[in-house]
Parts: sequence; structure tokens; C-alpha cells
Amino acid sequence: MKNEFELIGRITQKPKLLNTKIDNIPYTFANIAISKRVKQDDGEYKEYTEFIKVSYFRKTAEFISNYVNIGDLLLIKGHIKIRKDFDVERMINLYSNELIGDSINILARSNKNKEETKKEVKEELEEKIKTDEIVLNDSDLPF
Repeated sequence: MKNEFELIGRITQKPKLLNTKIDNIPYTFANIAISKRVKQDDGEYKEYTEFIKVSYFRKTAEFISNYVNIGDLLLIKGHIKIRKDFDVERMINLYSNELIGDSINILARSNKNKEETKKEVKEELEEKIKTDEIVLNDSDLPF
């Protein structure tokens, strides 16, 4: 028997890194948008989007909060944790499932992230040129 999952989807929010109160372990949560095609009665397919919350801990949490941005396409592998609580008022056991992301691969960056990266690199180069850290010679110019 295996307890594992694989999801491919786009992240919907910038994860915020938190720490557990007792052990000071880094963790974060993020929703992943996943598309699903369903065949209708008329034979046509309709696409639905589902939003799945995934929890991340330790190095995986640090990685996703530092390097993943809204719209990035991710492959997430992990396991399912079943939590059991007891409701004292109703005297019943309560169960919930939590998806824990163990590893993440960035499959594609969002177009917005590519534009932001280009802008940051351009600003950094312009600043270095202003402070004479980069010197351009005539031979460096393409014309």
C-alpha cells in the first residue's frame, strides 16, 4: 500500500513562511489550481478548476516561500495525513485529511514572473552602469 499523491497545477497565492510555536519548524500553506475535464451528457467536455490546499514543512516550506510565485506551474509530490480530533460537546470523533507536500518541481514560470525578472535584471544592470561597475567598450556594442 502507498500513501502518496502527485499534483500538477498553478499556485494561486504567494506562500508566507511561518514557524510552529513549540518546535519552531518552518511551514506554509498554498492553494494549487488544478484543471479537470468532465464529459457532459451531450458528449461535450467541460473544464472545471479545483483549488486544493497543500501544506509544506521544513526545507520544502522554505523553498516554496522563497522561490515560487503566483502562477508558477508546479509538480507536487507528497502524502496524505489523517488527523483525528474529538468533539467533546457532541461526543464524536472528527477526521480530516491534510495533503503534505514533500517535494516540489517548478515546471514553468508564469509570464508575469518572466517580465518581473527581466525588469529586475535590467534595473540591476542600469544601477551597475551608473556606479561604473560595468564598463562598456565600443567592441561590446552590436552596431
